[in-house]
Amino acid sequence: MYWRAWSNLPRTRAWKPPTALPDPEWPTFHNNLPRQGISPSNFIPPINQVWTDGPHNINRWNGVIMKDGILFSAPLDGTLRARDPFTGDILWSRTLGGTNYYTSTMTAAGGVLYATFYGPSGGYVYALDEVTGNTIWVVGQANTSLDFNARNVMTYADGLVFGTTWGQQAYALRAADGTVAWTFQLDGLVIASGATINTGLAYFATVTGTVFALDEFSGALVWSHTLDNTITTTPLFAQGNLYVGTYTGTEFALDALTGATIWSTGGFSLIDASAAVYDGINIYFGDFNAAFLLRLVRTRAEMRRERDTGMFAKRMFRRQRLGGKHVQRRRRDLAGIQRRQQIIFHDDLTAGAVHEAHLRLHF
Repeated sequence: MYWRAWSNLPRTRAWKPPTALPDPEWPTFHNNLPRQGISPSNFIPPINQVWTDGPHNINRWNGVIMKDGILFSAPLDGTLRARDPFTGDILWSRTLGGTNYYTSTMTAAGGVLYATFYGPSGGYVYALDEVTGNTIWVVGQANTSLDFNARNVMTYADGLVFGTTWGQQAYALRAADGTVAWTFQLDGLVIASGATINTGLAYFATVTGTVFALDEFSGALVWSHTLDNTITTTPLFAQGNLYVGTYTGTEFALDALTGATIWSTGGFSLIDASAAVYDGINIYFGDFNAAFLLRLVRTRAEMRRERDTGMFAKRMFRRQRLGGKHVQRRRRDLAGIQRRQQIIFHDDLTAGAVHEAHLRLHF
């Protein structure tokens, strides 16, 4: 089954390439430092299973990464496993955390894997040789006075490793030896998210609902902006803005240099740990009920609601000819029921101006 969507909407802005090129592998959360979540690899269905491994404990609030042809995972059994991505064979494994403690989404650069694990004695940040798994350095509360939070996203940039603590601090460690470069006291915990890096700034978002922009190299505060509710999404940088969602179901675009609100659009369900993705024209994100698309244009954000059953990642495949005149999308629908969708346009310059158009869906 498939569906096609037609509309008479003119394209109001040409495709703009992401600020940072996507990595051909997947070495960090959402692929690159601006967290744009796009891969240069193109594929279309069918997608077939190649191998399985396990059973192991689940991965929760974290994901796998791949660097230098090695796939890394860290489920809740506290064991880090390095695999051949083509066969699933385990190349090496190490148990570094306690069972059922949250583990971080790791990051890799320059042949080194950086990971945070937690256990009964607290949190530890590891730098490991990605080929052998041998420890290059490890630091914990005893030698840094920091209670490292493993329930977040790790970041590497410019010789520094970024993360957060249970003491509500953002930090940067020197990647060479794990010593503390700087810390900054936030106004709340950072849960299920992490630092976004772009043009010398490190962005963090807290459960208190505040987005912080810190100097990447000193940790000095550049700006902060408190939004309308809890944030657990890693900010996305694209087109000079930061995009972040909150628990009230509002997606915000903030000026990346000043923190000023460029636009916001609400009416969604709770947005929890759903970092937005950018493809050069649109951003994509999900809430607890559905998946959404926002088309970024000069004066407005065009939003199409994909009212599904929450299975968007498993049932939607999208193929777009960038810069072309049409978009072809394919969808698998478990129920096979025809639905009528809407496109809703929110004009950023005229608050509350809403116009509606309808799409026809064919299964």
